[in-house]
Amino acid sequence: MTEAKPAVAFLGIGLMGGPQARNLLKGGFAVTAWNRSIAKAEALIPHGALVSASAADAVREADIVVIMLENGLVVADVLFEQGVMQALKPGSVVIDMSSIKPAEAKQHGLK
Repeated sequence: MTEAKPAVAFLGIGLMGGPQARNLLKGGFAVTAWNRSIAKAEALIPHGALVSASAADAVREADIVVIMLENGLVVADVLFEQGVMQALKPGSVVIDMSSIKPAEAKQHGLK
């Protein structure tokens, strides 16, 4: 008997996020992708990704949420203004790999 792999939401499908999301898909993970410009997320559809129109919808069923966004202001907007924090499933893990200052990441974790 094999364990099911966790569902992954990937927020930020840019130069770094796109290849990382594709590698997760190659590894057999179910990935729901979101990006501020939807076309970048849609490029993952042929690789097996689902695409969400909103960041909050992308994370609702995810066990793991990977965030790969441009800067701290964008991360804060996505997490707190676009409803990601409220939409997280209890027990989910958030991995922020965005280009932000450590102090910003720490502050996000305290909210």
